[in-house]
Amino acid sequence: MFIKHGVLSDAEIESRYEILLENYIKTINIEALTMISMAKGEILPTAFRYAKELADAVNAIKTAGATTSAQEAVLAKVSTLAASINDGIAALEAAVSTANSESELFAEAKSYQTTVISAMEALRASADDLETVVAKDAWPFPNYSELLFSL
Repeated sequence: MFIKHGVLSDAEIESRYEILLENYIKTINIEALTMISMAKGEILPTAFRYAKELADAVNAIKTAGATTSAQEAVLAKVSTLAASINDGIAALEAAVSTANSESELFAEAKSYQTTVISAMEALRASADDLETVVAKDAWPFPNYSELLFSL
């Protein structure tokens, strides 16, 4: 339609197409790299610190002779989620690397759309689950209620 009515030439349409693909790729790449940085630098260390705090509590409570089943259950969940986040970081890094190695622009964009975004969603799900387990004062980011009601 644009060519038929003389609005854009074939080359101009192709150029716009490539620019839009490049913008999409850059945007998702920045989001993925930011997610990796946040997960490595904030979320995973928070999980480790909280797991240590729980383990210390379990040991102290056992020494006092009380039952620790609740603390051990939370510790197991935190440890499982930390492992899932660690695996998610590795999967996201691999997905970004694979997407960046594509030689054609459309194939790279498609790889970001399918592989990278899926890896980001999986990592996000684990981090969201961890947020519900970790104590509010230990979590490094504002939670959803703080974001919604602090305006």
